[in-house]
Amino acid sequence: MENFPAASKFSSPRPVYKPYLKGNSDFFDQLGLALADKQLLRQQIEGIYLTHQLDAKTLSIPAGKTVQQIIVLSIDLLTHHYASHLLAELDMRLGQYSLFILRFPDGHEELLIHFKEKLAKSREGRHFKIIQSFQTDKPLKLIYQERDLDQFYENLVKQVGEAELVKGPSSVKDRIEQTKLLASLEKQANQLKKRMFAEKAMRKQMELQKAYKELQKEIEQLKNPQ
Repeated sequence: MENFPAASKFSSPRPVYKPYLKGNSDFFDQLGLALADKQLLRQQIEGIYLTHQLDAKTLSIPAGKTVQQIIVLSIDLLTHHYASHLLAELDMRLGQYSLFILRFPDGHEELLIHFKEKLAKSREGRHFKIIQSFQTDKPLKLIYQERDLDQFYENLVKQVGEAELVKGPSSVKDRIEQTKLLASLEKQANQLKKRMFAEKAMRKQMELQKAYKELQKEIEQLKNPQ
């Protein structure tokens, strides 16, 4: 699943959190998490390791205006059912753009990335606002030809979120908005379809059919942009 340049990979994974490892056992304490959240994370996570550092030096891609570095964290899970909202909470507090490799007890691996924006001012220990989370078990296919790390980060999110985002050359934020719009239009279309079949009056039925077709056209344009 990892196909990052060799220069970006640490010679051995660096422990960020591992129970009973001196200097790392208080990692969750340092992030200012609530006691119940820390307890749950310790119940579900066996270890967190820093495996790669993606930046201008290791990728030969210039730093961006927003993104100067992306870290890759490998998380060894103790269970298949984990508190995803706590991983999001952790990611908001790290102060770094991050990609997670989730390693499940059966050996299965998935990639997790939170598309996030840096806050103008940190609040309650959080440095970022998460816009949306994406997860996949498909390996990345990276080309390393981006103009800067801002674009590299966007392309990283697009790959991990490929199955969830509408197609198109737009930014990740635009795609998220278009994806939400698509879901809303599809919901409206289903409601119109039900009303159309339930309607007894022919004239009203024709009006609903026309509105339904117009919505279907919008949906098709979003799914298959020119």
